Amino acid sequence: MGSYDSVMVICPSCGGTIEFQSKVGPCEFIAYDIGNAPASILGDLKDQGGVCESCGSRVKMIVQCLAIPIRY
Repeated sequence: MGSYDSVMVICPSCGGTIEFQSKVGPCEFIAYDIGNAPASILGDLKDQGGVCESCGSRVKMIVQCLAIPIRY
């Protein structure tokens, strides 16, 4: 069994939790929420599918990078 970190996502159908696993990063079994996960881990999860254990809904992780202009 290998090490990994997880990103926990709320199921849009029932509100349950879906776990997406990544082998990028420290791989110390850290569980992140979607709002605080490092960009490198989110990038690794791009297009990864998951299944809600509560209701069986299939969910796909779609990751986008947004560039925001900064004024100096």
